[in-house]
Amino acid sequence: MPRRALALILILLLVGCKRSDERAPFTDTRLPPGLAQSGWPPEGWTWGLIQIGKDPPQRYGVAPAAEMTRGQVLILPGYGGLAEDAFAAIGDFNTRGLVAWTLEGQGQGGSGRFATPRDLGYAPSLEGDVGAIRQMVAAAIHPSPAAPLTVIAYGTAAPEALRAAQEGLAGVSNLILVDPRFWAPGAPVDPATARRMTFLGLGRWRPPGETPWRRDAADPDQVRHDWQTANPDLRMGGVSYGWIAAFDDLMAGLQAAGWRSVTAPVLILQTGHPDLAAARFCAQMLRCRIETTTDAHAAEVAAIEARLPPSLSNPGLGR
Repeated sequence: MPRRALALILILLLVGCKRSDERAPFTDTRLPPGLAQSGWPPEGWTWGLIQIGKDPPQRYGVAPAAEMTRGQVLILPGYGGLAEDAFAAIGDFNTRGLVAWTLEGQGQGGSGRFATPRDLGYAPSLEGDVGAIRQMVAAAIHPSPAAPLTVIAYGTAAPEALRAAQEGLAGVSNLILVDPRFWAPGAPVDPATARRMTFLGLGRWRPPGETPWRRDAADPDQVRHDWQTANPDLRMGGVSYGWIAAFDDLMAGLQAAGWRSVTAPVLILQTGHPDLAAARFCAQMLRCRIETTTDAHAAEVAAIEARLPPSLSNPGLGR
């Protein structure tokens, strides 16, 4: 299908997005009180929206390299994650000569919603995310030998990045998957049950054990919790039956296409216990390796540096 037929709309925003309803995208974020300066928006940070067809607009952001551009990174947060989570890492990437982009999924972070309440994890399909990743790379980022691109995907965004790579991500030199998840988050739910509930028109219901966002809920990422406390529009609660079914469909498509169709080099970074599913899938890819690390960002920097052309490399990076 010609690219124009996808009705791609890219909008760079210079001011906050004016929202007319609870489902609209949100870019007018407020800085959480007491947040360390390292977690502030990087210098030159710009919000934008990407929309394909009638799907809800997805929020993205970009910050330029501090000096000469040596490469680019595209960060994909997993379920519940935010672009704001990555501000500290993005600022460091920028000082190392890397243009840094983020792209949030449909119904995630500051992106538009399919349904209300706003903190409900719901999407009828995750193929829209896959398409947005591909269009973001092709129509906005434009990777080149002079500015090679690394895609960094966290958690549930990892299968989306792999699916996009199967369908074609021209110019991507490296895929880094940080603690990839190949199963839906939240309370264990049989995908067949999620599919039945969705078929019965109950796809927007949360399974037992899944709750709305709560201020007093434990969150291992304090920075994310601070941003969500200060900005209610960024809050995400538990997933719905529909989201679980959509994730299962994504995994089915990923496996049906074959792991060997992912031709870009893949690095899986594990910060916790080894994931047997990740190891099994990695073994089936053409070029994939797994590392265990306690510092994911340092490992990302080292992997990016290793993929830069010799003329662009800087031995001082990652030390």
